[in-house]
Amino acid sequence: MDVIKFVISFIGGVFLTGSLRDIIPNDGIAQLIITIIIFGSSLVLVYYLIEKIFPFSEKKKIKVDILSTQNQAQVSPSKITEDLARKILAGRKVVVESGIFEEPITVGTVSEGRKDPITGEISERFYWKDENGNDDLDRPYLIVNLQAMNEEQSDKANRFFDEGEWEQSVGSEVGNLSLRMSPEDTAKHNIARGSIVIASFDYRLNSDDEYVLVCTAISPMKSKAGKNSFRERLAQQKTATKTNQKIKDVDTEQKKS
Repeated sequence: MDVIKFVISFIGGVFLTGSLRDIIPNDGIAQLIITIIIFGSSLVLVYYLIEKIFPFSEKKKIKVDILSTQNQAQVSPSKITEDLARKILAGRKVVVESGIFEEPITVGTVSEGRKDPITGEISERFYWKDENGNDDLDRPYLIVNLQAMNEEQSDKANRFFDEGEWEQSVGSEVGNLSLRMSPEDTAKHNIARGSIVIASFDYRLNSDDEYVLVCTAISPMKSKAGKNSFRERLAQQKTATKTNQKIKDVDTEQKKS
């Protein structure tokens, strides 16, 4: 398609240049230079007009093909390698009994709903259920995913990993410990991806009438304040400055008297 446009532009450039031959001087070098300039300008002008009339060029077709390929790539699941699966699982704590976990736990993700696999945007938000089992639109919640597993999840992960199923070993087939929280509580306690929290766990009855270990509460980990030597230096400097000023004031008063 672009070759055809160029041929038409070339012919149009020759035609326009020929139609302007009467204004071109006949003195050798100047004639050649002016002819080349007029021909080049005519060629660009004609090609521009054709591009406006027939805008779909090969370049734009390539862009469309690239976008189509990108969309297909978004649908395809990301490839989890053995090393990546090992790193992900090594970063998860394993909780074996109820109570406050003895080590800090990192928040993996905070999700407010299910995402569209192609666009990545929230397609269905999470809501608590009302007494009739319907979504209560006034009570949304977030799912705080922890980098932690119970023993059952850990056993599943190891089983998938040993079988070479790297993606399943870190996927929804195994899962991780999580907690539902209201957006207000999440914001109040600054819970976000990468947050370090202290978590409590207990056994709860699931839909299969089995008791499983779940997360029941989390709170931000309190950090101990350290000694800032620069604050002490600043305080000492201010004290020394005040002392020096008092000495100067005394000297000034003595000189006056």
